[in-house]
Amino acid sequence: PNPSNGVYQISGESKDIQKINILNSNGAVLKEFKATDVQGIDQINITDVKRGVYFAQIISAEGVTTKRLIKN
Repeated sequence: PNPSNGVYQISGESKDIQKINILNSNGAVLKEFKATDVQGIDQINITDVKRGVYFAQIISAEGVTTKRLIKN
């Protein structure tokens, strides 16, 4: 769900995702989630960051997509 308390489920072909970067509004990377060789990324947890608006930069074999995340 978005907004969320900080845990976000990844839908779609999560096994194709190589990495997800969490960016602040200035574009600085706050967190990085890497896929393992065995499984993709099923969820990300940013409960340790302050409330606000962030961006998830999703990197896959298809290219790069950016989604807005709202953390309560």
